[in-house]
Amino acid sequence: MILSRLVLSVILALGLLSVTLKTTSAQEHSPVVVFYESGFVPADTAAPSQSQLEKIMPGARWASADQLGAQLSDGGSRLLILPYGSAFPEIAWARIFSFLQSGGNLLVLGGRPFTRPAYRDASGWHLRDYEVRFARALMIDQYQSTPGSEGLEFQTNKETSLQPQAFAWKQAFSPVIRLSAVDLYNRGGAAGAIDARLDTLAWGAKNGRRLSAPLLQIDHYRNIFDGGRWIFLAAEMGSDFYGNAQNSALIGYLAQRASLGSEEFTARPVMPLYLPGEPVEMDVVWHAAKPAVAAPSVRVSMYAEGEESSATVSTFRLDATQNLTLPAPKSKGFHVIKT
Repeated sequence: MILSRLVLSVILALGLLSVTLKTTSAQEHSPVVVFYESGFVPADTAAPSQSQLEKIMPGARWASADQLGAQLSDGGSRLLILPYGSAFPEIAWARIFSFLQSGGNLLVLGGRPFTRPAYRDASGWHLRDYEVRFARALMIDQYQSTPGSEGLEFQTNKETSLQPQAFAWKQAFSPVIRLSAVDLYNRGGAAGAIDARLDTLAWGAKNGRRLSAPLLQIDHYRNIFDGGRWIFLAAEMGSDFYGNAQNSALIGYLAQRASLGSEEFTARPVMPLYLPGEPVEMDVVWHAAKPAVAAPSVRVSMYAEGEESSATVSTFRLDATQNLTLPAPKSKGFHVIKT
């Protein structure tokens, strides 16, 4: 009897996974909208200057608080960038929320997103006290403060294609989020489908323990924010962060990554046990907010535990949902499947 053990490390080689944000012949056609207003007050982080943002996001559309609603409503916007940390314009909240409900993508630079609404009066912009009323509408209950980078080892998530260089932060903020919006049936405990996925893109660790998570990605698969990808640089950044070319390149890449929208990939064996000579069947689900022009391919290797050098490799074209049949293993025992 053969027992298969899955180790999934997903890398989909999609030609569409590069989105150029510099591209538009005219700025008004850009799918990227950056909120920026002179005199706006950042919170829980240092904010980039307009010149720094222009270098990072050439060709993006710029919108003040009064312009934001129209820019997000034009049908061509795919990504909203908020560069003021926890602060956001309260007057534009309804339109921001509607944009996210329609599957819009989001990149927030710094802080605890949507916890410091800002209002404007005759003397300028002012921040309201910390509150979670707006964040809870986004399925984020609260944020927990975690340590800064000093004294921590910078680690990246090897299961994602993003492998950023180390950067510094003063403190980070980990969200407590709900990944399920709708109950499957009425009972206590976890009873809902998985509507979203949270991935940490970078950690700060000490003595083998991950203590801080300054960079996060949330992919929404279904229900309220279906198709949206949100990336949070959820940390207090120093004033010198955006003056570093390496960090500027990282922000540009995060914007590209967020613009792609959510992507879901799962692969599971149909049966937990297989008899000698039986082919191995796997259920594969792939769904992307931005469909590929051509079906992507997935490379699957299978080998007996500890014998990766003798792996059997197969390549398949993926539809949205399908079964993959792998050749029967040549030996008994534990086997590892990598995609």
